[in-house]
Amino acid sequence: MPAVYDFIARELRRRLTASATCLEIGCGAKQYRPFVPGRYLGLDLATSPYLKEAPEIIGSVEAIALPDASIDLVFGVGVFCLVADVVLAFRECRRVLKNGGKLLIFDYQKKTLDRLWEVDRQSQHRWDFQELRDELCRAGFQRSAVLDITAATCWRGQGILGTAKAASYRLGIVAGTWLVCEAAA
Repeated sequence: MPAVYDFIARELRRRLTASATCLEIGCGAKQYRPFVPGRYLGLDLATSPYLKEAPEIIGSVEAIALPDASIDLVFGVGVFCLVADVVLAFRECRRVLKNGGKLLIFDYQKKTLDRLWEVDRQSQHRWDFQELRDELCRAGFQRSAVLDITAATCWRGQGILGTAKAASYRLGIVAGTWLVCEAAA
């Protein structure tokens, strides 16, 4: 089973209710399905090497086969950096979100993407928060509705490690790798 990051699972549980509908972009093995209390829909390409079972929606994030304003929360883990036309993808995410719905992007920090690029050259984008926010704004999200929630997301619940020093160390590793962004429709 692919890795499940506790901070991602925690954010999904915290933000979703049993009546919510959630769409995971690039769902692969659907490892985050158990953390969605409401209706879960997974979207992925038919050619994805990570599929363990068929996704609910086979297709591209650049053309989501769902009606307008039908989803409460859309999220993707390490996937948007791989999308060629990310502005079109973000427009599609915004289109399917209900008014007030959220897009959560769990992607990699620019330094991490630079290192990954040296190894596999799959990333289409290597961005920091400002560059990611600019792409979201080009897709129609309001600048004031796009937030960098990396520190708050990665810090929440880390104190259970025992000491503030240990929690701070873990935050440095997690926040140094991940970029977490929220965009409200």
